[in-house]
Amino acid sequence: MLISIIAGSFNDEGGKASGWAEKFFKISQSSFDKEFIYQFVNGGETSLLDWLIQDFIKIKPDVIIWMADVPNDKPKLVKNIKELLPHSLLVTSKRNLDESYSLQDLVSRALSIKSNLILEFTGDRSSIQSSIYDPLGNCFIFKSKDINEVSKNLFNRLRTLKSVARVKSYSIGNKIDVPVTNEINNFMELIKEQAERFHEIIHGVNTERMLGNASFRCARGFPSFRNQNLVFVSQRNIDKRYISPDAFVACSLHGGDNVNYFGDIKPSVDAPVQIKLYNYYKNINYMLHSHTYIEDGLLTKDVLPCGAIEEFDQIIKEVPNPNVNRFYINIRGHGSIVLASNIELLKETKWIARPSPEFFDITTTI
Repeated sequence: MLISIIAGSFNDEGGKASGWAEKFFKISQSSFDKEFIYQFVNGGETSLLDWLIQDFIKIKPDVIIWMADVPNDKPKLVKNIKELLPHSLLVTSKRNLDESYSLQDLVSRALSIKSNLILEFTGDRSSIQSSIYDPLGNCFIFKSKDINEVSKNLFNRLRTLKSVARVKSYSIGNKIDVPVTNEINNFMELIKEQAERFHEIIHGVNTERMLGNASFRCARGFPSFRNQNLVFVSQRNIDKRYISPDAFVACSLHGGDNVNYFGDIKPSVDAPVQIKLYNYYKNINYMLHSHTYIEDGLLTKDVLPCGAIEEFDQIIKEVPNPNVNRFYINIRGHGSIVLASNIELLKETKWIARPSPEFFDITTTI
Protein backbone atom coordinates (compact mmCIF):
# COMPACT_ATOMS: atom_id res chain seq x y z
CA MET A 1 0.00 0.00 0.00
CA LEU A 2 1.05 3.55 -0.68
CA ILE A 3 0.71 5.63 2.48
CA SER A 4 1.12 9.40 2.78
CA ILE A 5 1.77 10.86 6.22
CA ILE A 6 1.39 14.62 6.60
CA ALA A 7 2.25 15.97 10.05
CA GLY A 8 3.63 18.96 11.93
CA SER A 9 2.54 22.59 11.73
CA PHE A 10 2.13 24.53 8.50
CA ASN A 11 2.15 28.33 8.38
CA ASP A 12 3.57 31.27 6.45
CA GLU A 13 6.74 31.21 8.60
CA GLY A 14 7.78 27.74 7.50
CA GLY A 15 6.00 25.65 10.12
CA LYS A 16 7.50 23.21 12.59
CA ALA A 17 8.12 19.48 12.59
CA SER A 18 6.31 17.20 15.05
CA GLY A 19 8.59 15.11 17.25
CA TRP A 20 5.82 12.57 17.91
CA ALA A 21 5.16 12.18 14.18
CA GLU A 22 8.88 11.70 13.49
CA LYS A 23 9.02 8.85 16.01
CA PHE A 24 5.78 7.39 14.65
CA PHE A 25 7.13 7.43 11.10
CA LYS A 26 10.45 5.79 12.00
CA ILE A 27 8.73 3.06 14.02
CA SER A 28 6.18 2.42 11.30
CA GLN A 29 8.79 2.40 8.56
CA SER A 30 11.06 -0.03 10.36
CA SER A 31 8.17 -2.34 11.22
CA PHE A 32 6.37 -2.36 7.88
CA ASP A 33 8.93 -1.37 5.24
CA LYS A 34 8.29 -4.56 3.27
CA GLU A 35 4.57 -3.90 3.11
CA PHE A 36 4.19 -0.15 2.87
CA ILE A 37 5.69 2.70 0.87
CA TYR A 38 5.70 6.06 2.60
CA GLN A 39 5.49 9.67 1.64
CA PHE A 40 6.31 11.63 4.80
CA VAL A 41 6.06 15.42 5.12
CA ASN A 42 6.58 16.95 8.56
CA GLY A 43 5.81 20.68 8.72
CA GLY A 44 6.40 23.48 6.24
CA GLU A 45 4.90 26.43 4.43
CA THR A 46 1.10 26.55 4.17
CA SER A 47 1.36 26.57 0.38
CA LEU A 48 2.97 23.11 0.52
CA LEU A 49 -0.38 21.65 1.54
CA ASP A 50 -2.01 22.76 -1.70
CA TRP A 51 0.78 21.04 -3.62
CA LEU A 52 0.32 17.88 -1.56
CA ILE A 53 -3.40 17.73 -2.34
CA GLN A 54 -2.60 17.96 -6.06
CA ASP A 55 0.05 15.28 -5.61
CA PHE A 56 -2.50 13.02 -3.91
CA ILE A 57 -4.73 13.30 -6.97
CA LYS A 58 -1.86 12.09 -9.15
CA ILE A 59 -0.47 9.27 -7.00
CA LYS A 60 -3.78 8.20 -5.37
CA PRO A 61 -2.43 6.96 -2.01
CA ASP A 62 -4.18 3.96 -0.47
CA VAL A 63 -4.00 5.71 2.89
CA ILE A 64 -3.60 9.36 3.86
CA ILE A 65 -2.70 10.05 7.50
CA TRP A 66 -3.41 13.75 7.93
CA MET A 67 -1.97 15.20 11.14
CA ALA A 68 -1.29 18.69 9.78
CA ASP A 69 -1.72 21.56 12.24
CA VAL A 70 -3.01 24.53 10.24
CA PRO A 71 -3.87 28.03 11.59
CA ASN A 72 -7.58 28.70 11.92
CA ASP A 73 -7.43 31.53 9.39
CA LYS A 74 -6.19 29.16 6.69
CA PRO A 75 -8.37 26.80 4.60
CA LYS A 76 -8.90 23.36 6.14
CA LEU A 77 -7.96 21.31 3.10
CA VAL A 78 -8.64 18.03 4.87
CA LYS A 79 -12.36 18.63 4.26
CA ASN A 80 -11.80 18.12 0.54
CA ILE A 81 -9.68 14.98 0.59
CA LYS A 82 -12.46 12.39 0.46
CA GLU A 83 -14.33 14.34 -2.18
CA LEU A 84 -11.23 14.27 -4.38
CA LEU A 85 -10.11 10.75 -3.40
CA PRO A 86 -13.16 8.72 -2.33
CA HIS A 87 -11.27 5.41 -2.49
CA SER A 88 -8.37 6.47 -0.25
CA LEU A 89 -8.56 5.66 3.44
CA LEU A 90 -8.31 8.84 5.49
CA VAL A 91 -6.90 9.03 9.02
CA THR A 92 -7.28 12.42 10.70
CA SER A 93 -6.07 13.70 14.04
CA LYS A 94 -7.39 15.92 16.80
CA ARG A 95 -5.24 17.54 19.47
CA ASN A 96 -7.37 17.39 22.62
CA LEU A 97 -4.83 18.01 25.37
CA ASP A 98 -7.36 19.63 27.70
CA GLU A 99 -10.04 17.08 26.67
CA SER A 100 -12.51 19.84 25.89
CA TYR A 101 -13.74 17.84 22.88
CA SER A 102 -16.04 14.92 23.66
CA LEU A 103 -16.17 11.61 21.83
CA GLN A 104 -19.39 12.87 20.22
CA ASP A 105 -17.48 15.90 18.92
CA LEU A 106 -14.77 13.68 17.44
CA VAL A 107 -17.28 11.35 15.80
CA SER A 108 -19.34 14.21 14.36
CA ARG A 109 -16.23 15.78 12.84
CA ALA A 110 -15.13 12.44 11.39
CA LEU A 111 -18.55 11.92 9.81
CA SER A 112 -18.56 15.41 8.33
CA ILE A 113 -15.18 14.98 6.58
CA LYS A 114 -15.66 11.23 5.92
CA SER A 115 -12.62 10.25 7.94
CA ASN A 116 -12.14 6.50 8.34
CA LEU A 117 -10.14 6.69 11.58
CA ILE A 118 -9.36 9.39 14.14
CA LEU A 119 -6.15 9.80 16.13
CA GLU A 120 -6.88 11.73 19.32
CA PHE A 121 -3.99 13.23 21.32
CA THR A 122 -4.53 13.87 25.04
CA GLY A 123 -2.24 14.28 28.05
CA ASP A 124 0.40 17.02 27.81
CA ARG A 125 3.25 17.89 25.49
CA SER A 126 5.78 16.02 27.61
CA SER A 127 3.62 12.87 27.80
CA ILE A 128 1.32 12.51 24.79
CA GLN A 129 -1.43 9.90 24.99
CA SER A 130 -2.95 8.53 21.78
CA SER A 131 -6.36 6.98 21.14
CA ILE A 132 -7.73 5.55 17.89
CA TYR A 133 -11.45 5.82 17.09
CA ASP A 134 -13.64 5.32 14.06
CA PRO A 135 -16.77 7.29 13.07
CA LEU A 136 -18.99 4.64 14.71
CA GLY A 137 -17.51 5.39 18.13
CA ASN A 138 -15.32 2.29 18.30
CA CYS A 139 -11.99 2.60 20.14
CA PHE A 140 -9.03 0.47 19.04
CA ILE A 141 -6.45 1.82 21.47
CA PHE A 142 -7.07 4.15 24.42
CA LYS A 143 -4.72 6.78 25.82
CA SER A 144 -1.54 4.89 25.05
CA LYS A 145 1.87 6.48 25.53
CA ASP A 146 3.52 3.66 23.57
CA ILE A 147 4.00 4.81 19.96
CA ASN A 148 4.90 1.24 18.98
CA GLU A 149 1.46 0.05 20.09
CA VAL A 150 -0.27 3.01 18.46
CA SER A 151 1.45 2.26 15.15
CA LYS A 152 0.73 -1.46 15.38
CA ASN A 153 -2.97 -0.97 16.16
CA LEU A 154 -3.45 1.73 13.56
CA PHE A 155 -1.96 -0.33 10.74
CA ASN A 156 -3.80 -3.48 11.84
CA ARG A 157 -7.07 -1.58 11.53
CA LEU A 158 -6.05 -0.06 8.20
CA ARG A 159 -5.31 -3.54 6.85
CA THR A 160 -8.78 -4.66 7.84
CA LEU A 161 -10.42 -1.61 6.26
CA LYS A 162 -8.42 -2.10 3.09
CA SER A 163 -9.30 -5.79 2.86
CA VAL A 164 -13.11 -5.50 3.02
CA ALA A 165 -15.03 -5.78 -0.23
CA ARG A 166 -16.89 -2.73 -1.53
CA VAL A 167 -19.79 -2.89 -3.95
CA LYS A 168 -20.22 -0.31 -6.70
CA SER A 169 -23.56 1.39 -7.37
CA TYR A 170 -24.95 2.26 -10.79
CA SER A 171 -28.11 4.06 -11.87
CA ILE A 172 -29.84 1.93 -14.50
CA GLY A 173 -32.96 3.96 -15.23
CA ASN A 174 -35.38 6.67 -14.25
CA LYS A 175 -36.66 7.00 -10.70
CA ILE A 176 -39.41 4.56 -9.70
CA ASP A 177 -41.88 5.97 -7.22
CA VAL A 178 -42.72 4.10 -4.04
CA PRO A 179 -46.11 2.35 -4.16
CA VAL A 180 -48.68 4.23 -2.08
CA THR A 181 -50.54 1.67 0.03
CA ASN A 182 -51.83 1.60 3.60
CA GLU A 183 -49.13 -0.93 4.46
CA ILE A 184 -46.33 1.31 3.22
CA ASN A 185 -47.83 4.36 4.94
CA ASN A 186 -47.87 2.36 8.18
CA PHE A 187 -44.24 1.43 7.63
CA MET A 188 -43.32 5.10 7.19
CA GLU A 189 -45.00 5.96 10.48
CA LEU A 190 -43.22 3.11 12.24
CA ILE A 191 -39.83 4.29 10.92
CA LYS A 192 -40.49 7.81 12.24
CA GLU A 193 -41.52 6.48 15.66
CA GLN A 194 -38.49 4.23 15.93
CA ALA A 195 -36.16 6.97 14.66
CA GLU A 196 -37.24 9.18 17.56
CA ARG A 197 -36.18 6.39 19.89
CA PHE A 198 -32.86 5.91 18.07
CA HIS A 199 -32.23 9.64 18.31
CA GLU A 200 -32.71 9.57 22.10
CA ILE A 201 -30.47 6.52 22.53
CA ILE A 202 -27.45 7.80 20.61
CA HIS A 203 -27.34 10.94 22.81
CA GLY A 204 -26.86 13.39 19.99
CA VAL A 205 -23.74 11.84 18.45
CA ASN A 206 -25.16 13.13 15.21
CA THR A 207 -28.10 15.45 15.71
CA GLU A 208 -28.91 16.00 12.04
CA ARG A 209 -30.09 12.52 11.13
CA MET A 210 -30.73 9.00 12.36
CA LEU A 211 -27.69 6.87 11.71
CA GLY A 212 -29.00 3.76 9.97
CA ASN A 213 -31.59 3.06 7.32
CA ALA A 214 -34.82 1.30 6.39
CA SER A 215 -35.88 -0.81 3.41
CA PHE A 216 -38.74 -2.94 2.13
CA ARG A 217 -39.41 -5.44 -0.62
CA CYS A 218 -41.81 -4.83 -3.50
CA ALA A 219 -43.90 -7.90 -2.69
CA ARG A 220 -47.15 -9.38 -4.01
CA GLY A 221 -50.12 -7.08 -3.65
CA PHE A 222 -48.19 -3.93 -4.58
CA PRO A 223 -49.08 -2.11 -7.80
CA SER A 224 -47.50 -3.48 -10.96
CA PHE A 225 -43.98 -2.31 -11.88
CA ARG A 226 -42.01 -2.77 -15.05
CA ASN A 227 -39.48 -4.63 -12.90
CA GLN A 228 -41.02 -6.70 -10.12
CA ASN A 229 -37.71 -7.71 -8.53
CA LEU A 230 -37.32 -4.55 -6.48
CA VAL A 231 -36.49 -3.43 -3.00
CA PHE A 232 -36.80 0.16 -1.84
CA VAL A 233 -33.92 1.42 0.33
CA SER A 234 -33.80 4.77 2.10
CA GLN A 235 -31.41 7.26 0.55
CA ARG A 236 -28.23 8.50 2.22
CA ASN A 237 -27.89 11.28 4.77
CA ILE A 238 -31.51 12.00 5.66
CA ASP A 239 -33.24 12.32 9.01
CA LYS A 240 -35.52 9.30 9.31
CA ARG A 241 -37.63 11.07 11.95
CA TYR A 242 -39.27 12.95 9.08
CA ILE A 243 -39.08 10.29 6.38
CA SER A 244 -41.50 10.07 3.46
CA PRO A 245 -41.91 7.67 0.51
CA ASP A 246 -39.93 10.12 -1.67
CA ALA A 247 -36.83 9.32 0.41
CA PHE A 248 -36.66 5.72 -0.85
CA VAL A 249 -34.65 4.51 -3.83
CA ALA A 250 -35.73 1.52 -5.93
CA CYS A 251 -32.99 -1.11 -6.29
CA SER A 252 -32.93 -4.29 -8.34
CA LEU A 253 -32.62 -7.62 -6.56
CA HIS A 254 -30.67 -8.91 -9.56
CA GLY A 255 -27.72 -6.53 -9.73
CA GLY A 256 -25.11 -9.26 -9.58
CA ASP A 257 -21.98 -7.92 -7.90
CA ASN A 258 -23.25 -4.33 -8.11
CA VAL A 259 -26.10 -2.27 -6.69
CA ASN A 260 -28.34 -1.28 -9.60
CA TYR A 261 -30.71 1.50 -8.62
CA PHE A 262 -33.22 3.76 -10.37
CA GLY A 263 -32.99 7.55 -10.41
CA ASP A 264 -30.31 10.11 -9.61
CA ILE A 265 -30.03 9.57 -5.84
CA LYS A 266 -27.97 6.73 -4.38
CA PRO A 267 -29.42 4.40 -1.75
CA SER A 268 -27.90 3.91 1.70
CA VAL A 269 -24.35 2.58 1.94
CA ASP A 270 -25.91 -0.47 3.62
CA ALA A 271 -27.92 -1.30 0.47
CA PRO A 272 -25.45 -3.96 -0.83
CA VAL A 273 -25.76 -5.99 2.38
CA GLN A 274 -29.53 -5.63 2.59
CA ILE A 275 -30.11 -6.61 -1.05
CA LYS A 276 -28.16 -9.82 -0.42
CA LEU A 277 -30.19 -10.43 2.74
CA TYR A 278 -33.48 -10.06 0.82
CA ASN A 279 -32.24 -12.56 -1.74
CA TYR A 280 -31.26 -15.03 0.99
CA TYR A 281 -34.25 -14.67 3.34
CA LYS A 282 -37.21 -15.16 1.00
CA ASN A 283 -39.89 -14.39 3.62
CA ILE A 284 -38.38 -11.08 4.78
CA ASN A 285 -40.14 -7.97 3.46
CA TYR A 286 -38.98 -5.24 5.87
CA MET A 287 -35.69 -4.21 7.46
CA LEU A 288 -34.86 -1.53 9.99
CA HIS A 289 -31.22 -0.78 10.81
CA SER A 290 -29.86 1.62 13.41
CA HIS A 291 -26.59 2.35 15.18
CA THR A 292 -28.01 1.12 18.47
CA TYR A 293 -28.00 -2.47 19.74
CA ILE A 294 -31.02 -4.70 20.44
CA GLU A 295 -31.49 -6.28 23.85
CA ASP A 296 -30.52 -9.99 23.91
CA GLY A 297 -29.69 -9.94 20.20
CA LEU A 298 -27.23 -12.27 18.52
CA LEU A 299 -23.83 -10.71 17.85
CA THR A 300 -21.67 -10.92 14.73
CA LYS A 301 -17.96 -11.70 15.04
CA ASP A 302 -15.87 -8.91 13.52
CA VAL A 303 -15.84 -5.10 13.57
CA LEU A 304 -16.55 -4.07 9.97
CA PRO A 305 -17.13 -0.63 8.44
CA CYS A 306 -20.54 0.41 7.09
CA GLY A 307 -21.30 -1.15 3.73
CA ALA A 308 -18.76 -3.99 3.97
CA ILE A 309 -20.33 -6.91 2.10
CA GLU A 310 -18.70 -9.35 4.57
CA GLU A 311 -21.41 -8.25 6.99
CA PHE A 312 -23.85 -10.42 5.02
CA ASP A 313 -21.70 -13.53 5.55
CA GLN A 314 -21.47 -12.86 9.26
CA ILE A 315 -25.25 -12.43 9.59
CA ILE A 316 -26.20 -15.63 7.77
CA LYS A 317 -23.59 -17.52 9.79
CA GLU A 318 -25.52 -16.56 12.93
CA VAL A 319 -28.95 -17.12 11.32
CA PRO A 320 -28.51 -19.76 8.60
CA ASN A 321 -32.23 -20.63 8.17
CA PRO A 322 -33.40 -18.88 4.94
CA ASN A 323 -37.08 -19.41 5.83
CA VAL A 324 -37.27 -17.28 9.00
CA ASN A 325 -40.06 -14.71 9.32
CA ARG A 326 -38.36 -12.47 11.88
CA PHE A 327 -35.04 -12.07 13.62
CA TYR A 328 -32.82 -9.35 14.97
CA ILE A 329 -29.07 -9.25 15.21
CA ASN A 330 -26.42 -6.93 16.62
CA ILE A 331 -23.66 -6.06 14.19
CA ARG A 332 -20.51 -5.80 16.27
CA GLY A 333 -19.17 -2.26 16.50
CA HIS A 334 -21.82 -0.96 14.08
CA GLY A 335 -25.39 -1.29 15.29
CA SER A 336 -28.25 -3.69 14.70
CA ILE A 337 -30.83 -4.78 12.18
CA VAL A 338 -34.29 -6.28 12.59
CA LEU A 339 -35.74 -8.24 9.67
CA ALA A 340 -39.42 -9.21 9.45
CA SER A 341 -42.03 -10.59 7.09
CA ASN A 342 -44.60 -8.01 8.21
CA ILE A 343 -44.71 -4.67 9.98
CA GLU A 344 -46.26 -5.97 13.19
CA LEU A 345 -43.19 -8.09 13.86
CA LEU A 346 -41.01 -4.95 13.91
CA LYS A 347 -42.87 -3.20 16.69
CA GLU A 348 -41.66 -5.02 19.80
CA THR A 349 -37.94 -4.54 19.21
CA LYS A 350 -36.08 -3.46 22.37
CA TRP A 351 -33.41 -1.00 21.24
CA ILE A 352 -30.58 -0.21 23.66
CA ALA A 353 -27.51 2.04 23.54
CA ARG A 354 -24.16 0.82 22.32
CA PRO A 355 -21.22 1.39 24.69
CA SER A 356 -19.68 4.82 24.12
CA PRO A 357 -16.90 4.32 23.26
CA GLU A 358 -16.97 0.63 22.42
CA PHE A 359 -13.53 -0.89 23.03
CA PHE A 360 -11.86 -3.51 20.84
CA ASP A 361 -8.45 -5.20 21.06
CA ILE A 362 -6.86 -5.36 17.62
CA THR A 363 -3.28 -6.02 18.70
CA THR A 364 -3.42 -8.86 16.21
CA THR A 365 -4.96 -8.43 12.78
CA ILE A 366 -8.57 -9.58 12.36
